Amino acid sequence: MRPFIATKPVFNSMIAIIALLILVAATYLDYVIQDRHKNALLAETQQHLSILHNNLVTNLQNHIQIVRGLPGLFAVNPDLTQQQFAIAMQHLIGEHTQLRNIAAAPEMVIRYMYPIAGNEQAIGLNYLQEPTQKDAAERARLNRKLVLAGPLELKQGGIGLITRIPVYLNDEKGDEYFWGIISAVIDVEAFFEASGLKDETLPIDIAIRGKDGLGSAGEVFFGDASLFKDPVLTMPLALPDGYWLLTGQPEGGWKTINNDVWQSRILVFVVALGIFALLTAFVRFMFTASLANLKFRQVIDSSPIPYIMVARDRKVSFINPAFTELYGYSTADLPSLAIWWNKTDINQEYLRKINAWCDSTIDAKALPEHSVEIKVHCKDGTPRDVMLSVSPLDAAVNRELLLVVYDLTSRKLAEQKIHFSEQIFSQAHEGIVVTDIQGRILEVNPAFTEITGFTAQDALQNTPAIMKSGKHDDVFFEEMWRKLENHGHWQGEIWNRHKDGHLYALQLTITAMTNPQGLKQYYAGLFSDITQSKTQQEKLELMAHYDVLTHLPNRVLFADRFSQAVAHSQRLGTWLGICFLDLDDFKPVNDTYGHNVGDLLLIEVADRLRASVREEDTISRFGGDEFAILFRDINSYEQCEQLLIRLHQTLAEPYWIDNRRITISASSGVALYPMDNVDLDTLLRHADQAMYQAKMTGRNKSRLFNPELNQQVIQKHHVVQRLREALLNDEFVLHYQPEINMRTGEIIAVEALIRWQHPQRGLLFPGDFLTDMEGSELEFELGLWVIDSALQQLQYWQQGGLDIVVSVNIAANHLHAKNFIQSLQQILNRYHDIRPASLQLEILESSALGDVTTLSRIIDDCRERVGVLIALDDFGTGYSSLTHLRHLAANSVKIDQSFVRDMLEDASDYNIVDGVISLAKAFNRQVIAEGVETVEHGLMLLSMGCDHAQGYQIARPMPAQHIMNWCQAYQLQPEWREFHDNNV
Repeated sequence: MRPFIATKPVFNSMIAIIALLILVAATYLDYVIQDRHKNALLAETQQHLSILHNNLVTNLQNHIQIVRGLPGLFAVNPDLTQQQFAIAMQHLIGEHTQLRNIAAAPEMVIRYMYPIAGNEQAIGLNYLQEPTQKDAAERARLNRKLVLAGPLELKQGGIGLITRIPVYLNDEKGDEYFWGIISAVIDVEAFFEASGLKDETLPIDIAIRGKDGLGSAGEVFFGDASLFKDPVLTMPLALPDGYWLLTGQPEGGWKTINNDVWQSRILVFVVALGIFALLTAFVRFMFTASLANLKFRQVIDSSPIPYIMVARDRKVSFINPAFTELYGYSTADLPSLAIWWNKTDINQEYLRKINAWCDSTIDAKALPEHSVEIKVHCKDGTPRDVMLSVSPLDAAVNRELLLVVYDLTSRKLAEQKIHFSEQIFSQAHEGIVVTDIQGRILEVNPAFTEITGFTAQDALQNTPAIMKSGKHDDVFFEEMWRKLENHGHWQGEIWNRHKDGHLYALQLTITAMTNPQGLKQYYAGLFSDITQSKTQQEKLELMAHYDVLTHLPNRVLFADRFSQAVAHSQRLGTWLGICFLDLDDFKPVNDTYGHNVGDLLLIEVADRLRASVREEDTISRFGGDEFAILFRDINSYEQCEQLLIRLHQTLAEPYWIDNRRITISASSGVALYPMDNVDLDTLLRHADQAMYQAKMTGRNKSRLFNPELNQQVIQKHHVVQRLREALLNDEFVLHYQPEINMRTGEIIAVEALIRWQHPQRGLLFPGDFLTDMEGSELEFELGLWVIDSALQQLQYWQQGGLDIVVSVNIAANHLHAKNFIQSLQQILNRYHDIRPASLQLEILESSALGDVTTLSRIIDDCRERVGVLIALDDFGTGYSSLTHLRHLAANSVKIDQSFVRDMLEDASDYNIVDGVISLAKAFNRQVIAEGVETVEHGLMLLSMGCDHAQGYQIARPMPAQHIMNWCQAYQLQPEWREFHDNNV
């Protein structure tokens, strides 16, 4: 290393660095002093602001408490006179100087005032016609709680804060109604004066914002508005409806500096000068001492023996070039060469003396030379063992230890190799066995006994045959010895027998050990127990090929079985049948009874399928309630159909799950190999399409794949895609048909009816396109669009003054969708001003044919959780209308127009209409007749007790923009009005 040479430029540089550090420290102290001053200002300002805040709260609460008690006057005596009101107010507020007046406004018009003098202009004021007061009055009425408004200019002059409280009374029937508003006007100047804001001795500037309780969004109504530009301190003041925001700062601002700060700065300057003088003297002393050590370091540098200097802080301060050459460390690596005395074998008494000598409590005579062995690491990480000779050095300025390093690495490595080999053999977790070339066991390790059960005493001088399991034949062992002879090693899995008799699997490696002449001398076997992993592997293989729930083959194994069946079919010239089977009405079972029952049902279905097919056939669960079946050795269509009939009959029989009787069925489709296709994926797709066709024709049906029907499926897919484009392109519109009361002429509701404004074909009716999307996801999306569009239009009508119910048709598949209720609630939440009862969902009676219980639960959720109305549409077309009325809690029923239209000529239709009306009345349901096309239809329905109607005689469906004009212009049929008048 290059010796350190003390020069005058170095000394001057050190003095400059010291001066710079002192300057930085003084600057930091000055910053701390200013920061403390600012914090003191902040605490003082916050204290004053809190006092003013509390004054405002106390003063304001006094007024609020007075106002809160005023509604009781009118609750006791709603017909209170002005004179009685004035007397009551005089006794209530006394000499309250901050209240300018108290007014009561029945139906939002001021009728009561105290005092009248000076407030004559306010009497008769209508809050709803006063722009500055309308919003606050309406907010008090709607929120049903006290509201503080202002400060604002008063009608009678001046500026005031107005507290308003809504008054709700009960009529003779006990029903609550809105009576009006009671307000009290607080004089702003007097209020601020009494709260201490006008005190000229205040040491802070204050400003308040939040007019009308708008908080940080409100206007500044007291103080300098500039205080709210980057405010340091703010404090909210809670109001009954909103809050004010207060801010304050010291007079003169936050940057004011007092005399104490200047005194502290002077003291810091004086102390800094003193420290600088002391440090300069110390550096000069150290500079002189370093010159004295220079010659000693030069001697050490030239020595071929590695030397280390350890400073009194127990860290390496110097290494010579010989140490660098042997161990690779340079002077730049000194921090990594710390000597940790507690990790060496130094005698504890000598270590105590070393520490005492380093701490200058003893001299060198009390610390003799000492040698110790320790381990060091070269810079490249190589460990080396060394002998250190420790000698103390007393220098003029500092004390150091001189260490002489003697390398012992080679001797230590030889000792470690022997010990290391012994440890590997005795501590290895793998079993180790060593035999001679005749196979006699010479040595085993502890892991051998742990794995095999045989102790060393059992094994020595025996052969490994004592562990033979009998699972491997002679050919296995002949092949093992052949590889050992030819290649010198063998590796593989082997089953052995434990000493207690149980079998276990080993991963075994045998290596032939040779002497220096290359002749085989020993065999060494290394093995580990893999029984658990073999068992786990078998379980994973089972999971990879079988369904976890039903233990049926999965898709992977099904495909493998198909490949084998194809080869078999080609040899014998037979067919294969690929059946795709889907359970009918499985989802309602999950929804009604829970997934646990659903899983048990799937297990039972799997058991019945196994019992229904032949041994050579394969059943697979593809997921959910979908199954695939591979029929082998099919010779005719009739044979395939017989197999399917047996399957369907078995699955349709009732199930008993958790003491519940559950009835389901299945729909299936079959594709035949090789007629339909030879590719498994194509055959499955064809079978799925055939199953879909079967499901479209009803429950518990089966179909063979038909290419023509497949084309229909493809065509339907294209149609649905076109309909989806129409939805995205806003080609769908809603027309509305009114529903009226034929006795009074009242317009009850409008029914939303979808139309497609086709770019080429013009306006299309639902029958032209709705059937094409049945059962698709698009049907659900279009249903949500209809609800949203109808509510959007209803909101527009309500804003225009037309408050009616809008009725929307809901498809059966949409109604049974898993997230129907959630989607309906989300749409209603977007229209806060619309009551849920303004929306009526029309549900086809035929929707109940599958599961009345599930539909009943959905209807209950719609009415009770969401709050919408429910109507049973096309009533009378179902198979059990009486049952539907009993179990479905609909608000109303709509008689199917096919019965109404022909009831004047067809006695059967008349009897159906009459029966539906009677049923509706018996179950307290509102009844609406559809298809009223003539005056005579209406008269007949009125005579039968049906008042509500809808049909062409009243109005045809019309665009939304025509509804309001139609409602204004509609006149009830004279014949219907005359019937009503004659039968009142």
